[in-house]
Amino acid sequence: MQSHEHYEGLCAAAVSGQIRPDELPVLKEHMQTCAECRHFIGDVGAIVAEAVPELMRRSTPQAKKPAGMVERFVARARSESIPLMMSGKRSGIKRSTKLGYAVLASAAAILVVVLSYRYLKTYQRISAPERRTIEVTDASSTASRHADPELQEEIATLRSQVDSLKAKLGADQVALRTTTDQKGELASQVEEAQRKNDGLEKTLADRDAQTQQLEEKLAKIDADSKAGQAVAEVEGVELNKLREQVETLNAKLRESEELSAAANQAKDLIVARNLHIVDVHDADERGNRKRAFGRIFYTEGESLIFYAYDLADSNKLNAKIKFCVWGERLGATGQPVKTLGIFQPDNENDGRWVLTFNNRGVLAQIDAVFVTVESDKHAVTGPTGKKILYAYLGSKPNHP
Repeated sequence: MQSHEHYEGLCAAAVSGQIRPDELPVLKEHMQTCAECRHFIGDVGAIVAEAVPELMRRSTPQAKKPAGMVERFVARARSESIPLMMSGKRSGIKRSTKLGYAVLASAAAILVVVLSYRYLKTYQRISAPERRTIEVTDASSTASRHADPELQEEIATLRSQVDSLKAKLGADQVALRTTTDQKGELASQVEEAQRKNDGLEKTLADRDAQTQQLEEKLAKIDADSKAGQAVAEVEGVELNKLREQVETLNAKLRESEELSAAANQAKDLIVARNLHIVDVHDADERGNRKRAFGRIFYTEGESLIFYAYDLADSNKLNAKIKFCVWGERLGATGQPVKTLGIFQPDNENDGRWVLTFNNRGVLAQIDAVFVTVESDKHAVTGPTGKKILYAYLGSKPNHP
């Protein structure tokens, strides 16, 4: 389907007399149903009627507009069966495509001006009878214009320019529509960005409010923490005092328990029926007594308490050694030595050590005890060190 601009171009060609024979029926059929084109071709005729005299006046000051020019233009259009609707006033022209209207109308005006100019030159050269003949017979004038090769070439050039202008107009319209679409899309994007920005600003305001609330809470917590810390310091001092008091009470309790245990132990020893009290002395190879000695409280088959004194120099108590106590039965072949334990310091200032052993099963199998000095770097499974403080328990009880 042809665009409306195509038919406007045919209107301009018809006004200038350059429409092709095969285009004329198409234009006639279109104008039967298109009032806009009928107005358009009438307005073009009015514009040409005004533009031609001005151009002729500027190019040939002495020339005058041929009489009846507008009337002959109208008569020709009607002879070609082209309906005209003259608006009468240019200011009343209303076009849907103003740019296309101006381009086509201007082109038609130029074509008519060129034709009219050549027509005027010819008109001035011929005699009066010939002028009257030209004025009466418009058809022969049209034929002579068509017969002029130079004029045909100029007309073809102008029509080519009109077509170029129409193509440029179409491209400009497409570009304008594209620009309009892009502008609308950008406007939508700007609107969407503005909505997002409003949302972000609201979110930021909410976060600022929350931050302020948190800072206030933090300040309150900090103040409470400082107050609590001061209270805690006071309570800490009081707690330390209480701990010291508890530690003192615990020490007293342990001492009382030890005294109670010692009292109970002493009581057991006092009331024991088969009690052995054995003083143990160490001697060198010559039979001279050494400094270390001990005392054993032995209740037959029930308990053994072994006190030792001056086992080591008080300045060497941190040496990596230990004093192990062993039990054996004299004359028993193949019976292994029994371990009774390790001496524990009882009073470092007094140089006293103690061992308590209550295993009745082991006590029933031994009748002698001795002490060895062992290294504290490894476990001891049997006596390997030097023997000291040997005592025989097989004699009769001496404190019935």
